Order: sequence, then structure tokens, then C-alpha cells
Amino acid sequence: MQFFCEKKFRNRLSSFVLFLVALVLSVLLVLPLVWMVIQSLQPNGDNIYQLPPVLPNPATLANFKTVFDEWNIPQLFVNTMTIMAGVMVLTLFSSLFVGYGFARLNGKGKNVMFGILMSTMMLPWAVTLIPSYAVWAKLGMLGTYWPLILPAIGGGAFNILLIRMFIMNIPRALDEAATIDGCSKVRILITILLPQLWPVIATIVVFTFNGVWNDYVAPMTYLWGYTDKYTFSIKLATSFRNEFQVNDWPKIMAASTLLSLPSILIVFFAQNAFTRGIVTTGLKN
Repeated sequence: MQFFCEKKFRNRLSSFVLFLVALVLSVLLVLPLVWMVIQSLQPNGDNIYQLPPVLPNPATLANFKTVFDEWNIPQLFVNTMTIMAGVMVLTLFSSLFVGYGFARLNGKGKNVMFGILMSTMMLPWAVTLIPSYAVWAKLGMLGTYWPLILPAIGGGAFNILLIRMFIMNIPRALDEAATIDGCSKVRILITILLPQLWPVIATIVVFTFNGVWNDYVAPMTYLWGYTDKYTFSIKLATSFRNEFQVNDWPKIMAASTLLSLPSILIVFFAQNAFTRGIVTTGLKN
């Protein structure tokens, strides 16, 4: 009896410690967001470096109004979502079929090819930036969205890994039964496996959306100078500075708050499927 009481106490203590660690980490992660919102409501930037942050007195929404007045929000939204749509479609399509191929189809050298594909995740993006820029410049595509969209045709090694591992958890008996009924490989993927892949697809959607929405380096590299094609991230980096390069922090924080909202919302609404996709990928049934 004493053994079970001690074990129960240890389990509760472990749970409490884990909860405490998670709480501390959550507070540390949320604090920058709270600071950003507080600064966006400040009437001026005098308190930007105060610690702890000074509450706005009085709080004002004028900074948000300035953002909407000075930015062409509809055009920025269309530009960003154009890139988003292209990348999302190519990423999901390619990752789905390539991941299915590595999970279910047999072929000579498949494991070697998969290993080579996974090794690309260890290659820093900065290594390929200059060669990629030279290629797109040679093709005359600078100032267009193609350098930002077409690289997604490969799907991405991480996305392919997620789908492959998730499909490998699904019993092959389903595929075999569908094959006996005359289903092709493509039909098996679409009608049998795809309905079970929504958690991992939601995971890829969240990662892809946040990656494209918050991307700064690639749009700045290929779209610099083409102001009519700027995305939100480029506009944020180039706005609210005077000729002396002095930042108007309250307006920048207001713009940053607006830029953060879509990423927060998509994670909030897709969190159940997103969490399930991350947790269950790679687990054996």
C-alpha cells in the first residue's frame, strides 16, 4: 500500500514539475507578443526600451489607422496570397504523391533516394541563395513571383517525411483490399488514404502558411524594387523610417501585430489536427 502511495505521489510530482516548466516556457514565449501589442498602443516611442514595459497612457489605435492609411492593404494581401496559393498547391500535391511513393511503392534504390532526399534538410538555405538568384536572373524572372513559387514543386523533404511516416502507420491490408476490387494506385491514394491523412495535411498547411506569410529573405531577394509586387514582410521592413533611418516604433509594432494575426489564427483553428499530425506521425499502430 505504501509503495502505491509513493508511486502516486511521484507521478503527481512529475506532472506538477512538467506543468511548471511548460508554464514558464509559455510565459517566456508570450511576453514578446504582449510587449509588441503594448508598444503598438503607445502614443509615441519614448517608452520603447523601458523594462518592465510601460502601459500606454493613453492607449491609442492611431498607429493601426496609420498603417491602413499608408499601406495598400488589399494589394499587399493579394500579392502575398498569390504566392501562398501557388506554394500551397505545389507543396501539397508533390509531397502527397512523393510521400506515398516512398511509403507504399517498391523500387530498386528507393531507400538510397530517400536518404539523399532527407540529407537536403541539412543543407542551409543560404548556400543555395546565390546560385538560385543567378539561375532566376538568367531566366529573366526577377521581379516576378515564379522564383518564390516554383521551388515548391519539390514538395519539401520535411513534408514528404511526415506523409511517408503517416502512411506507413496505415495498414497495408486496406491497399490490398482496394487492389482486389480493381483500384489503381492513384485511386487508392485519393479514396482510401487521403481521408485519413487530414491531420498531417493540416500540419503541412500550418507550416507552409507560416513559412510563406513570414518569409522576408526570398521576397526581398527577388522582388526588391518592384513595389507593386511587395508582400507584407517587405512592406514592414521598408516602412515607417525617415531620411535618418530612425524607426517609428509604435507604428512598426502596430504593423507587426497585424502581420502576426493570420499566423496566430491559423494555428488556433487548426491546432487539434496540427497536434494530432505531429504526435501520431511515426507511431506504430
